[in-house]
Amino acid sequence: MLSITIDIVILQIIITKVKMSLKFSFIHGLSNAIDFENMITLSFRSRYVQLMDT
Repeated sequence: MLSITIDIVILQIIITKVKMSLKFSFIHGLSNAIDFENMITLSFRSRYVQLMDT
């Protein structure tokens, strides 16, 4: 019985670590996507301003 309890606790720890890893990966990916969107927006904005100046 003790062995099963220990196995369950170990499994819960592993699941928690996997969840944390997935959350970190998602947040990192989302951050990269936002940076990419901002880069594109700034690029188009600077081109638009250049066109308006000419």
